[in-house]
Amino acid sequence: MNLHRSEISRRWAAILARLKETRHIIALSVFLILSMWYLFGAVNITIPTVISLLYIFKYQQAFRLRDVLRISLRMTVLCGAAIVCWVNLPLCILGNLAVPLGLVYSLSDRFTPKAYYIYVMEFVFLEMLPVSGSAILTRFFALFYGLLVFAAAFYCYARRAKRRRHYGTVRKGMKTLATQLENRALGTPDDGLAQTLATLCAHMSHVVYTSRNTRFLATGYGKINYLFLLFFQRMAYCLAHFFPAGQTLAPQDASYLRQLSCLLAALETKLDPPHSQQLLRRLQFLQDTCALSSPAGTEAMAEALALLVDALEEMAHTPMDQAMTHWPLLSEERKTLDGLFQFHRFQSRFAIRLAVVLCLSFTFVYLTQWPFAYWYPMTVFLMLMPYAEESAARINNRVLGNLLGLLMTALLLSLFHSLPAYVFLVALMTCLMYYVPLTSTSMSTYGTCYGMILAILLVDIRLAIGLRLAYVAMAAVTAWTANRFLFPITEPGQVRDSLQTLLETDARMLAELQEMLSSNSSRHSFRQYLIRSNMLTQEMETLLAGSPSTAAHTLLLHLLPLQRKLSTELELLASYVHDHPGRFLPEQRGELRTLFSSLQKTLQALEQGSSPAPVPAPLPSLSKEQVYFHTLLSNCVETLEDTRALLLCRFACAERAGLISCSH
Repeated sequence: MNLHRSEISRRWAAILARLKETRHIIALSVFLILSMWYLFGAVNITIPTVISLLYIFKYQQAFRLRDVLRISLRMTVLCGAAIVCWVNLPLCILGNLAVPLGLVYSLSDRFTPKAYYIYVMEFVFLEMLPVSGSAILTRFFALFYGLLVFAAAFYCYARRAKRRRHYGTVRKGMKTLATQLENRALGTPDDGLAQTLATLCAHMSHVVYTSRNTRFLATGYGKINYLFLLFFQRMAYCLAHFFPAGQTLAPQDASYLRQLSCLLAALETKLDPPHSQQLLRRLQFLQDTCALSSPAGTEAMAEALALLVDALEEMAHTPMDQAMTHWPLLSEERKTLDGLFQFHRFQSRFAIRLAVVLCLSFTFVYLTQWPFAYWYPMTVFLMLMPYAEESAARINNRVLGNLLGLLMTALLLSLFHSLPAYVFLVALMTCLMYYVPLTSTSMSTYGTCYGMILAILLVDIRLAIGLRLAYVAMAAVTAWTANRFLFPITEPGQVRDSLQTLLETDARMLAELQEMLSSNSSRHSFRQYLIRSNMLTQEMETLLAGSPSTAAHTLLLHLLPLQRKLSTELELLASYVHDHPGRFLPEQRGELRTLFSSLQKTLQALEQGSSPAPVPAPLPSLSKEQVYFHTLLSNCVETLEDTRALLLCRFACAERAGLISCSH
């Protein structure tokens, strides 16, 4: 009995916690639906859904007026495009091809696959209920009203939660790293702190990547996150190599790590420039008065802490929204019109698939003019996702959710028969929709019930249920067919492509290293390859998270940690070569270029699926002052040899799994 009561208490606490978490979303959604229904009529009832979803996607970010205005302008243009699509059939076909195609291609890619979603959803939902004449102006007013409510709610939440891009991930990283340093100094286990730091680094890579625009790699905010990202990666590497877990440290090393831990713990709460400058002076004093027992470890720590100093100084004078014009985007990274028809690209394949499906479904609506025919394109849009596996799950959820929603509708409408009761049910379904997870079957169930209650205001319930079933069945068949035959993107295929791209990216980083040794060129290309490597690793980890254990899965579980280690070692080597050009004699530069060229050829052979020779063992002769660089170089060669051996010994099972095409 006590156990049963405890379980009830636990579940009730979870319900209350979820309500507390979603109450502002529910309040906004109910207010929008009821006020828009009253002010602008049922023909604009789809706008609250779009605005609510926009708020869900954005409320955890910092409020910036420029971003809100940019979003509002884009959504206003899309509202006009949705209206134009109903002028005649040619414009319907052209608009439903061009708008989704342009939105998906320009906003999404393999690392941000759903950036298109809210804007294409707005286009679809506004096109579902066409307007003409004076109702066009009413629709624009309704959209402006919704955007104004969104901006007000967004601003109020940002003020209350104090979310002004206060570098929350960086602060968490400081706290995690400080705890890890303290544990190493005491000789206690990490308890997963290294993995926590790796997860934070993955998130920071995503922040840097999403701060880019069409011409430059990052904004000031992205640049500062990039510097902190490198700091965390270097510190993680330094701890793993020079102070491995479980090792008894020398007293001076333990003392150094303990003092550094205290300093980083203070930075967690005093990261802002006025306070951080005092901590920088403490950091400089620590470096001047204390040293590690290993010369290589001392230099490794100095290289990492130099980045911390750079990041804190950049925070003091770099505007967060300023484009980093000295970090130009590589031409291969830019989205051009001819790239739309490169069908091997992720965004091109999905853009074409979504555009064709929406064009066909809305053309069907235009030609038939059947009642509630807009349920067909709406449902097929909600079912169609970039990956075939995710789309299949969405199809199942939507079909099951619609069936349950229809049963719920029939039950509720047998009990309630008045307009005030219908308004109450609409508000109740809205609360339930935003209480449950967005992609769940429950969300689809409550959404179906919400739509059906509005539908029975116009037609008989039996006709509405029959039409809903027919349109959902049509949408499921359409989405399944498109995912199977129209430029499909599958998770195994994406993993295979990501692995080859990852090896190619490593090879390009080695090519950049050779270029730095020849001319001491800038590092802006190397930065982009490093971020790409991090994003590819993160993408593959995400794809593997829910996949069954196969030969490919096992291969990548062993390979991805090696790839993270290799990319960090290449970054450290590149930084050393760029920052200390005077430490290398001409003959040493030649030997290093030869070595890096050999390593590059090894990676290129692995990318092509062939069997390269073992990585050359002899390293260039370096002076005693270059012991840190020699350690890095030796570790890098060892990591690449481990990668080569792992891929070669698993080529057979990887080939059987379709992960890589072998030619050895």
